[in-house]
Amino acid sequence: MTRRGRCVEFVLLLVLVLASASCTTWVTTQVPAPPAPPRTLRRTARITLVDRTTVNLVRVVIATDSLYGVSADEAAIHYTFPLTGIARIEEQRKAGLLTLLFVGGVVVYLVAFTGLLGV
Repeated sequence: MTRRGRCVEFVLLLVLVLASASCTTWVTTQVPAPPAPPRTLRRTARITLVDRTTVNLVRVVIATDSLYGVSADEAAIHYTFPLTGIARIEEQRKAGLLTLLFVGGVVVYLVAFTGLLGV
């Protein structure tokens, strides 16, 4: 494989990795009424309290009358919130359409403006 071919492969791989990591959206999840059955949220969650304070948590568990989780930052602080004090729960999810549009835009740019793909 030529040097140019390796460069193209590297650039496309880098774009795909960055796109899969960067194109996300927040999806609102219903705040359950206590007593709630045990449930684990598998993704990062953004919790908005009734006083409009927000906190991002990982390893979130909703059980009975409370929500438990660990802050998503380096401090890794453990939090417990009563369900009655939570206004909104949002889960971070991949945005498939945004990811496809981003990757498509990068490929069009590479083809149209740089000639990198040799087309």
